[in-house]
Amino acid sequence: MREGPERAAATAYHASGEQVAMVRRLLASEAAIRTDVHLVKYTLATLDTARLDRGGAPLYHAAAAYLAALWMREVPEDALSENLHQPPGTF
Repeated sequence: MREGPERAAATAYHASGEQVAMVRRLLASEAAIRTDVHLVKYTLATLDTARLDRGGAPLYHAAAAYLAALWMREVPEDALSENLHQPPGTF
């Protein structure tokens, strides 16, 4: 996902076998560490819907990957690390 939204979406869309499980874990992890509830809700909705609609799953995974890659640009990991060292309530 660090290579940009288009690449992240393509990688998620074309994942197969064990790669799909890895994509799902990565999407959930990236959403969980960001500070935006909308990203978490959107990611959870796409993962749940992909589980219900197996035929459309690649598209849902691609959509979540695209958004996650955008968020990674907005809130890079170094900024997350800095926030973890802030006193509560000062984010």
